[in-house]
Amino acid sequence: MKSHITFRSTSFPSDPGEEESINPGCYGKRLADHLGSGLATRGWVVQSIYAEDWGWELRLQHNAFGLFVGCGHSADHQDSFLCFIEPHRPYVRRWFRKVSTVAVVTRLFDDLLHALSTAPDVRQLETFSYSEFISPLPG
Repeated sequence: MKSHITFRSTSFPSDPGEEESINPGCYGKRLADHLGSGLATRGWVVQSIYAEDWGWELRLQHNAFGLFVGCGHSADHQDSFLCFIEPHRPYVRRWFRKVSTVAVVTRLFDDLLHALSTAPDVRQLETFSYSEFISPLPG
């Protein structure tokens, strides 16, 4: 199940003063705002967008399990970004039972790709499952 997206773009520079909310070199508020707007047009309810130490989190309304998109600048290049979905596993445990996340995460992933396709200058877009992202093949 795909849950991670990396790409490059000059469309999402740091906002003035943004680094006061998060760690130096970490930014992505403009990206988070863009994704929030794009997801809203696809029917998602964005409950909140807030800063974390590593970037920005978009908390989405979902009754069956907690759901969010994390996004921010990636250290690879000045214009590199990462977006990821939590949960990234095919199920979560709730009240002693497994709840499948596959349909919801797959739909959210597709909607993230759509939101990114509406931004100018998004290039070198790559998609990964969690395991592919944390354990890339030796190259």
